[in-house]
Amino acid sequence: MHRCTALLPCMHSMCAGCAAQALAVSDRCPSCRAPVEAAQPNFAMQGLIESVCAAKAGRGRALADTAELDNAERLLAGHVERITHERSLEALDVRALALAVDVSLSLERSPAFTDMRARSRMGSNLLITRPA
Repeated sequence: MHRCTALLPCMHSMCAGCAAQALAVSDRCPSCRAPVEAAQPNFAMQGLIESVCAAKAGRGRALADTAELDNAERLLAGHVERITHERSLEALDVRALALAVDVSLSLERSPAFTDMRARSRMGSNLLITRPA
């Protein structure tokens, strides 16, 4: 695992490059499908991985592989930022819709609206004739 990263809030860990590739496709954790809100380095897991790699010298990744993962990792912050932005827009849409419903309900209850509705009902029952 290269540069262990934890996805929040589920805390599933994976290499940063793999996290970036997964978040490029979906805004959900590839392990549990929970919505991802952020990603942060998992230093505790990274320390364990480095200890195991040091004990088993020569069993690490090839330099070409780590370079490719480093490039993918650079995209991780952008993916998390995009997801956060999209979620804030969704929340804004929900708040705007709730506000529109509140305004509509308060207008419906206002005396002026009630009076206007009563007048329109009266007008629809009147027979309108044209002068000859």
